[in-house]
Amino acid sequence: MDIKINIYGVRGSAPISHENYMKFGGNTASLTIRTLENSLIFLDAGTGLKLAETQLDEIADKVFLLISHTHADHIAGFGMSKLSKLNLQKGYEKKKLQIIGPNEIRRSLSKYYDGDIIWPVKFDQSNEQMKTMNGIDYENIIEFSEDNQEIQIDSKTKITLMQGNHPVKHGVVLFKIEMQDLGNIVKIVYATDNEFDHIFNGVVNLEKDKFKSKYIKFVQTADILIAEAQYQKGNYDSMRGFGHSYPEQVIELANKANVKRLIITHHNLMQDDELEIIYQNAIDFAKKLNSNLIVEFAKEGTQIIFEEN
Repeated sequence: MDIKINIYGVRGSAPISHENYMKFGGNTASLTIRTLENSLIFLDAGTGLKLAETQLDEIADKVFLLISHTHADHIAGFGMSKLSKLNLQKGYEKKKLQIIGPNEIRRSLSKYYDGDIIWPVKFDQSNEQMKTMNGIDYENIIEFSEDNQEIQIDSKTKITLMQGNHPVKHGVVLFKIEMQDLGNIVKIVYATDNEFDHIFNGVVNLEKDKFKSKYIKFVQTADILIAEAQYQKGNYDSMRGFGHSYPEQVIELANKANVKRLIITHHNLMQDDELEIIYQNAIDFAKKLNSNLIVEFAKEGTQIIFEEN
């Protein structure tokens, strides 16, 4: 089986639906990775999850949801998704969804899916008459505990966690997914909502340069780095502290880490023509570095395939 990456949500902060935004797409964070062993990994649960859940049609052996953090643009799609009631889906009757996320992820999801002010049904739904949230393996939710925490999800796939830098209680988690295929390792890193020039006390207790060094080490030689860069270098100072970066910064860091392919995501709510200009500027900046790094902007509907050896 080949490794397949599918992108379904690329916007940051909020979704947008209008023809002037559809070249890149209007949904918030959601993508999938199907592993060599037919494990299906969902990365974040923004509004793009409604499209991403179509991946369930090809029956997976295991299903995982990796949540970077619990700001609304990364979890708003979960409640209405098939993932929350996985065991009610054809072919998944005896399976449950395993969630991996930040420390206190269970409690954080319970605050959003509260059965009251924000959402009509509670995350910890145990009432057999209301099975909306019963497809989750509540007993085996994995929460971030320390940098370089490793989770083996199948015989060929390992996930490594790192604490990122974002103004959200319990922080943001960066995920490195490594799949071994006949001695070759395919390395994919998902690093969203991560700021480098403003350190949030109590989230990342490092100086800026040390945090950047830690990040470079984590993404080192990645085949694909999917990283957010919501702002522009010219307006970054006015947005400092919002927990995001800008293209030139992530390109420089990816280049230092010898990343092969950088896919920039979590786009600001700009129209396609504006975003296209920023995209071209990012490509031009990478060329000035005399880098072999491939730079792209994420688009909904993109599929990337690594063929099995």
